[in-house]
Amino acid sequence: MDFFTTEDVAGICPIEATRSRYLSRLKNAQAIRVWGRSEGKVFYTAKTPDEIRNGATDKRNSKEGVIWTAIRRQKRCRPIDLFAALAPARPDISKRKILEYCRVVRKAGYLRVSARTRQLKEAPPLLLIKNSGPLPPHNQSMTVVIDPNEEKIVYAPGGRL
Repeated sequence: MDFFTTEDVAGICPIEATRSRYLSRLKNAQAIRVWGRSEGKVFYTAKTPDEIRNGATDKRNSKEGVIWTAIRRQKRCRPIDLFAALAPARPDISKRKILEYCRVVRKAGYLRVSARTRQLKEAPPLLLIKNSGPLPPHNQSMTVVIDPNEEKIVYAPGGRL
């Protein structure tokens, strides 16, 4: 199909929660876009391969993308070495940004510190242990509702964390 509506998806998937979660994931992944509107209906279409490629290029050219590419190429590096390599071509990327990004991907399990250390500073070498591909992992925050009376999360967008 060149385009589809939520009603078309409803014909395939009758469960409202599953259908809305599926469509929201497609939108968040930027795999679909609005094609047009008519008579109160929204028509969606899948992005072309060129549009997807351009979106991936934008992610790889972001600060996180450039740092991630450098980490993937080096496989073993120090944040200060990354800064020295990236500073001439990308002066907008600071040492602090590189260190923050390395901390985030380390916590997520993509990097491991080669030397024994408690704090990730500029000196310890990092080892890439999980190379998931060219698009950079990124830190994303999510607002959740916590009930202090029950000491648990009572709401998270999409129903999961």
